[in-house]
Amino acid sequence: MPLPSFSPSRSGRRPSLRRQRGNAIVATTLLITVVMALAAGLTNLFLVSEGEQVEDTLSQTRVYWAMYGHLRYMLSRAALGGLCGATKDTLIPANNATADCSGTETASGSLGYPATSGRDPTSRDGSLQDYLETANGPGLQNGTIDHPGNWLWAYPQTLFTADDAGNPLNFSVRGVVQPRRNESDSVIGKGEMRLDLEVTGTGTAPAFRYLDSRFGRLTVGFCVVDQNSATPPTNSATAGCVSAAALEGRSRIQFIQREHPFCYANASCQ
Repeated sequence: MPLPSFSPSRSGRRPSLRRQRGNAIVATTLLITVVMALAAGLTNLFLVSEGEQVEDTLSQTRVYWAMYGHLRYMLSRAALGGLCGATKDTLIPANNATADCSGTETASGSLGYPATSGRDPTSRDGSLQDYLETANGPGLQNGTIDHPGNWLWAYPQTLFTADDAGNPLNFSVRGVVQPRRNESDSVIGKGEMRLDLEVTGTGTAPAFRYLDSRFGRLTVGFCVVDQNSATPPTNSATAGCVSAAALEGRSRIQFIQREHPFCYANASCQ
């Protein structure tokens, strides 16, 4: 005899359906919460990452223009005061060409880097380095022609007081002048020079950390004229300074390159 079957009543099914709907709502709510949390985290991550990239680009831009400032400062003083003489950096243009750059130029890299000793102030490289340093005048860098110094750049600029050393938004730049060619090269003494610029220290702000490794040494190759020298640069065959305008202290930038090699014994190195 078959057993009678009983179907659940409508009232018996309702609690189960309500429980299922409640579970679905809870699961959906949790899923939406997790997705929103992930979206918020990713948005925050992207904003922070973008902000760091902007700050990094800004800090490297500041370094580049600070280095360019060292270059223009040196070349503008040379254009005003001439090279190598006791009368350099005067306001009497007629005196600019009276001194002969008769001192021995150091071969590129022969003093080591940045420099050690023996820099001659009556040579082009020594005279230009002298313009950068504060030892004998109002230079930017706090060193000497034998031991090039640094200049502290702080942001925002606060008139460069002693307090800037504690500012986390700062970095220091050093510029070193040397001839571009080595001693065996026939054009040494013709006015082809190089200014190597590097970051020597940074503040503690995240955007300024490790700038010395993130922004490599920058080399500017240029020529400069000493009118009274026995062999001044006169045309593009020597140093690229035009003979028709070979005025004392006139200069021309020839290249700008990151991590340019030093010319210890390589005749092809420039």
